[in-house]
Amino acid sequence: MGEVLVLRRMDFHSGSRDLCINHTLYRGRLKQPKTKTSKRRIKLAASIAKLIDSHLTTSQFTAPDDFIFCRKHGHPEEPSALRAHLYQSMDRAGLRRVPRQSGFHCLRHSAGTLLYLISRDMRMVQELLGHSDISITSSVYVHPGERVVTEASEILTQEILGNCDPLVTHDGDLVN
Repeated sequence: MGEVLVLRRMDFHSGSRDLCINHTLYRGRLKQPKTKTSKRRIKLAASIAKLIDSHLTTSQFTAPDDFIFCRKHGHPEEPSALRAHLYQSMDRAGLRRVPRQSGFHCLRHSAGTLLYLISRDMRMVQELLGHSDISITSSVYVHPGERVVTEASEILTQEILGNCDPLVTHDGDLVN
């Protein structure tokens, strides 16, 4: 959320659909990201870039250093206001909110997990989330669950047995 709140017009490049993460918001102040890899460029989907473009055309704040998502006076939006929108959306969708767990950060975990389940590319997930160490991505942000273990078992069985019938019907003695 801190990265989104401090996005400025100069961080968005409509033509190339790039969004540059250059800062974060911490306790109401613009700060440098935690690590070098947190500072990154993200290629947006065309539909998302179009939404940002549309939003910017209606904004009264047009200077390069103006915030993309801001309050009436141009200051960054308050985290509590965004949280309220998230909670309303969760309530409307019938999702149970868990105190201290149902915030925007859980969306980062969900994004990491979904991207990994689809791509099976941990490095891609690491790059998108901006982690300096892939072990943080794999041990904290990606939650593959039973689905991946079952799939791994199927792959391993296929590699070992191939197309063989796993039933042994030989009449001879079994050898240990």
